[in-house]
Amino acid sequence: MITLQLTNDQKVELYDNAFSNTNPKIRKKCFIVYLRSMGYSRQEIALIMKVDEDTVTNQVKLYATGGLPLLLKDNYRTPKSQLEPYIPQLKELFDKQPPHTVNQAIDMIEKETGVSLKNSACREFLKKLA
Repeated sequence: MITLQLTNDQKVELYDNAFSNTNPKIRKKCFIVYLRSMGYSRQEIALIMKVDEDTVTNQVKLYATGGLPLLLKDNYRTPKSQLEPYIPQLKELFDKQPPHTVNQAIDMIEKETGVSLKNSACREFLKKLA
């Protein structure tokens, strides 16, 4: 079990970040560690924050290892689109021949790149292109 012995300044810093950071995931991480530093059990924190107990442990370990700078890192994986390398090429294609429907855009993308999309994925991609 990891026991946190934090100074008042460290607790204030965590509390401030838990409510003022622009990233909601980082705010949640800071509040988890803040609650742990205040003596709440990981079970109580998991209930309060609606996370798994392992998440509480992982965030506390992260803070114990690297302090606030490590906790403030946004280390969540963001998936990359298969179409990312083709964006300039597709923009040029759609500027010359704008598709009239999503299905037409799907066909054009598949012919140009070989990547097949569903309707919802194509709509999202087209929004990003605009």
